[in-house]
Amino acid sequence: MDSKFRTLLVIGNNPDEIAAKYSMDTKVEPYLKYRFDDKDKVYEARKRFLSECYRKADEDWNSATTDEDREAKDKLRARWHMVYTTFANLDSFEYYQVISKGCWYDDNGDAWTDENPNAHYKYQKCYDYRIKADQTDEAPFSNPFILKDGTKAYTARVGEIDWDRVHMANTELYYSAWKVCVEGKEPETDEERMIQNSFSNRKEYFSNFKDADQYVAHSCAFWTYGVATEKEYLSGDKEDSIKWTTGFYDRFIKQLDGETVLSIYEIKLL
Repeated sequence: MDSKFRTLLVIGNNPDEIAAKYSMDTKVEPYLKYRFDDKDKVYEARKRFLSECYRKADEDWNSATTDEDREAKDKLRARWHMVYTTFANLDSFEYYQVISKGCWYDDNGDAWTDENPNAHYKYQKCYDYRIKADQTDEAPFSNPFILKDGTKAYTARVGEIDWDRVHMANTELYYSAWKVCVEGKEPETDEERMIQNSFSNRKEYFSNFKDADQYVAHSCAFWTYGVATEKEYLSGDKEDSIKWTTGFYDRFIKQLDGETVLSIYEIKLL
């Protein structure tokens, strides 16, 4: 699986148009992206930014308190060093060529483009057909909504969706996992023994959560990587991942009326 594929929830009755607003596949009227005369200023600003990132990574590495922490921070420090070194081998003109790749140039050397300046992804696709309950013909990277009539769909109205099966379903299973893997409860059922076998090598994962309720909410909540509306695009990579997941339904779904159309798209990050 390509690690850049994600799921996107589009909220609105014209989902294709909304999804296109934030896609690199959407072309816009040509606009000036970079001025040739600004190349030295842009170069120096980038140099300061990368230098600060490397300095901070080096500082974090020096402050590491455990070997494990030091090893992880050393990898980050090495990555920033490689990025900075690669950049430092370029002069301002060469860097201008790199950042303006794909643009066309006017007589002044200024770079123009028709790329969408609001793009966050590309290749957006919605499998908007309905799927019978016994079919397995689903999208490769996303799960459809389960509807109240027993069918599934990637596009549906809020009131058509069986939220009891889509959001916070199977919570008992995850509470059992917490009890067995975190609290040390002895497995008493085949299901609990299966949980113990499945999670025996992942116990450190549970340390990401403050308690069982947060773990269960994170595991069972409905959420997608990004959300697109007529007004804005938001994504989980800009926020705390646990808060994004556990608060997703209340933040984006709960207040919607039953006629609002929701659509799940697959996208590829830039």
